[in-house]
Amino acid sequence: MLHTTIVRPDGEQVQQLANELIEDSPYQARQSFSAENIEGLTQGMREAGFQGVLIVRPHSDPAKRRRGIVQLVYGHRRRIAWRQVCAEGGSACLVPVIIREGLALSQALADRYNTASAQSSLGMVHQALGDGLEARRCFEESIAIWREIGEQGSLAQTLNRYGQSLIAKADWPMAQRCFLEALAVAKHAQITPLVLDGLLGMAALQAEEGNVESALEVVLHILQDPAHTQGVHNRTEQLRTDLEVHLTDQQIDVIRARVQDKALDVLVQNLLDAL
Repeated sequence: MLHTTIVRPDGEQVQQLANELIEDSPYQARQSFSAENIEGLTQGMREAGFQGVLIVRPHSDPAKRRRGIVQLVYGHRRRIAWRQVCAEGGSACLVPVIIREGLALSQALADRYNTASAQSSLGMVHQALGDGLEARRCFEESIAIWREIGEQGSLAQTLNRYGQSLIAKADWPMAQRCFLEALAVAKHAQITPLVLDGLLGMAALQAEEGNVESALEVVLHILQDPAHTQGVHNRTEQLRTDLEVHLTDQQIDVIRARVQDKALDVLVQNLLDAL
């Protein structure tokens, strides 16, 4: 059941829609969200109420569409947080939504895509200029948008970029989280170059922690895969050189043999399972 409709200055209609009439998008790339992230949103909503609007589209199933059921396009985290606030207060869960379809939805997603792309690029610029705080803000805003619109390749790429910037700031735990999420997303989307970029990030972290042999094993996996980009190749070769000076020829031969006996997918899954 639809409730009060408000017309915004830009002409779009914001409707209060019962939560049970909203289904999550089947294309949402990220199936779970961190409890810390959701709790932060929830606390903000406890204090100030629901902020912003959700974007939904008419349901693709004609029968559900006739019943007024819609699919969520973006705003998944805010919806989860608001449901929790409503449950705590024992009140009906009404959510402000804008219903878009066809060209209007495509244009909205294109705008979000462009914003996320720009923020990711700005993050790299700010990092190069030594402004870590502003780089962090740009990367996190970009990542949030990629998650909401379900753009897996761009999400993995930006997570890898963010992880690299965090290594430069010696924030290794956060960098590890970024690289591991990038690996999981890129593996699911079957984008091997981004998997290899995430592996390079993990190898760099292992090297920082003194795990030279494990880092070299990852590096050799990357170099033998033809899907790596030239940029990843150059950075990987540099890391390989830095690592091998700490090892004997016999140690290096043993590591090379291990690499030949282990598939790339197994290496990636082992890293993900180690969490």
